[in-house]
Amino acid sequence: MTQKQRSIFEYVSTSKLKSTVVNSELDNDKSIEIFLCPLCLFDLTKFNLNARTVHINRCIDPPLGNLQLLSLKKKRKNNTEKELFEKSTIKKKKEMTDNNDDHDDHNGVNIKSEIVKTELEESHLTKDELIMTSSVVIDDEGEIESKIIEVKKEEKPIVKKRKGKPKPPIPFEKILQFNEDIDNILAVDAFCYAPDEKIKLYLLTHFHSDHYGGLCKSWDNGEIIICTKITSNLIIEKFKFPSEKIFILENYGEMIDIPNSKLRISVFDANHCPGAGIYVIEHKDFQNRYLHCGDFRANDTMINELINKYNKEFDKCYLDTTYLNPTYTFANQQDVVNYTSEWIKNKIEIHKSKQQRIVDFFYKPGKNSKIKEFLVIIGTYSIGKEKLAIGISNALNTKIYCSKAKYDILKQYNWKELEDKLDSENDMDCGIHLLPISKTKKEYLLEYFKKYSTKYKSILVFIPTGWTFGYGKSGKDSTLDLTLKDSMFKLFESGFNVGGSKGNLVIIRKIMVPYSEHSSYTDLTNFIRRVPVKEWIPTVNMKRFQEQVDMIGGIVNGEM
Repeated sequence: MTQKQRSIFEYVSTSKLKSTVVNSELDNDKSIEIFLCPLCLFDLTKFNLNARTVHINRCIDPPLGNLQLLSLKKKRKNNTEKELFEKSTIKKKKEMTDNNDDHDDHNGVNIKSEIVKTELEESHLTKDELIMTSSVVIDDEGEIESKIIEVKKEEKPIVKKRKGKPKPPIPFEKILQFNEDIDNILAVDAFCYAPDEKIKLYLLTHFHSDHYGGLCKSWDNGEIIICTKITSNLIIEKFKFPSEKIFILENYGEMIDIPNSKLRISVFDANHCPGAGIYVIEHKDFQNRYLHCGDFRANDTMINELINKYNKEFDKCYLDTTYLNPTYTFANQQDVVNYTSEWIKNKIEIHKSKQQRIVDFFYKPGKNSKIKEFLVIIGTYSIGKEKLAIGISNALNTKIYCSKAKYDILKQYNWKELEDKLDSENDMDCGIHLLPISKTKKEYLLEYFKKYSTKYKSILVFIPTGWTFGYGKSGKDSTLDLTLKDSMFKLFESGFNVGGSKGNLVIIRKIMVPYSEHSSYTDLTNFIRRVPVKEWIPTVNMKRFQEQVDMIGGIVNGEM
């Protein structure tokens, strides 16, 4: 079956993508699998694994502080390419022609250098940090093409000061209303929208910037913000937000009344990032019961808690549909953590003897007796991925170093196991370092390694991401069976055997780890089939809203 899928950033004149989609019913060696970003539908087929990873991670969990970039991405999703260009702050000197170098069709995407220049200026990001944000040209090797951001002196753009624009209204999928009651409406993760005089109650599902975006110390759209204890700590730490405006859900599974309302709420662990929850909200008068999943990684423990505590079906479920596609089937978190930790430990032992002669060539005898094999670096965004860091720390019997700013954030978890392993001062003695994923580029790491080259022989970088790895057809168990172990082994080995080098000694190795904190397609299928719900409402990929509703219906009816 041939299926044409187009990026939302392609112009009408762009040549059509011709390839055959590999689906769960077809196994053809001549087929080409199309990779689309599950959030913005950007076509990532021709980009390498690293470029895909950077793009999708920025879509899912934008880095702390990059809210300007987030707003740019949302603007691109809500406007046509023509509208976006007309609204650009850069005044056009002349109309672009088909022969203009800045209007080339590159990998099926037409880009105007003025748009790229605007984003670089407004987001305060480097070229590397802006890579794969849907406005930067990338070549066939997945590398950024630098000429696109060069602006000739005689064509220097005129940047106008932007006037404040009215914020958009809160979209329907973020508003929980019970029947016709307009006095007890709850808005979820809706802090960057225009205030609504009818809405006084706001819920923050977890502390990722694409959910708390718009929140600041002076935010006053509502009367209270409802969240978990950890999320409350993070809000106060980052924004110095007044604690009296936060209503904290202290205990999992406990249904409590929301002050000055007819609503009550309970929270369960979302298995996402620390402090993330899935929420059950009830109306006292109508007995309506809604389930909001925020961002979550569904598992049997979560499902059993819900169906055991609530024997009546939910009237509505607001579902995180990030990976509602059979392509996205990957192993559960703990299996990946265990396998990754074991692999690193074994690799160190094997590599010691295998590389000894090479190491002896570069280091004088007796001087390198205390030099360790690898400095392990884990690329992270904001919060999350801590389970992987702890697992590797246990396997290598070493502490975890992070910056003071990161440490101040992580200590808000009150997670003793993590706190016991964290260190923000003795970086030389910590075998694991947490770095922003934007700082895992080769050039930065080569400079970073200079400080530690007397202590470690090389750097081993792990980038946790689940979306790029499809491990089988829909419905297959996502436990780490022999097939998946073999896939991970090949994946890890391929990453281990390439990297920047000094002579024959490899200095930097980068490995993608299939670790995700969002539900895979298999997880979602299991959740949808087991949790009784009258009406399912997708909360991600809203351009595909009806398609997702139909897909969920097919899963419920056993058709998928």
